Amino acid sequence: MSMSEKRHSTTKIALSVVLASAVTVSTMIIRVPIPATSGYLNFGDIMIFVSALLFGEYVGGFAGGVGSAIADILGGYPGYAPFTLVIKGLEGVLAGYIGNGKSLIRDVVGWAAGAAAMVLGYFLKSSGLLNCVGFTKILHTVSPFSFLACLISEICPSCRAPMVGTNPTDMPLDFALLICAESSPADFINFILCV
Repeated sequence: MSMSEKRHSTTKIALSVVLASAVTVSTMIIRVPIPATSGYLNFGDIMIFVSALLFGEYVGGFAGGVGSAIADILGGYPGYAPFTLVIKGLEGVLAGYIGNGKSLIRDVVGWAAGAAAMVLGYFLKSSGLLNCVGFTKILHTVSPFSFLACLISEICPSCRAPMVGTNPTDMPLDFALLICAESSPADFINFILCV
């Protein structure tokens, strides 16, 4: 490895660490609460896309994954940090790999691919893949479907984790059975047919 290659890799490592810190800070400092989900909107994604589109997939992936995971740990969501590491890292890698910082079309496609990967990743994490395509966690607060939600949670214990950024009410199975008995069977059947 030549001296210029070593210097280049050292610069890339330092840049990755600095940008990961920028992602963490922009995630932690600027938070817009979303009361409906008990979560928040943050500006960490802006830094991920800036990192990825200006410096490529390696820097974008490291900054996005590590910076966002550290923000989860420091912000009180340590259980989500491993998932965030992978999801936000993939977001940065895709944006940096597809976008090149020179072509607006490629940059927009890279941004869209990264954003789609992030949304899909958190959806898959939240839904657990087995809990009725994500409705179990949402349905804990909707009485006609609470029985179905509790039943699925009983069958698949990993489906009990809350959706990202939510603070769900946990309803015991016997209480859900009581509510289900009071709700219309047509509501339940319509829900099953829609899923």
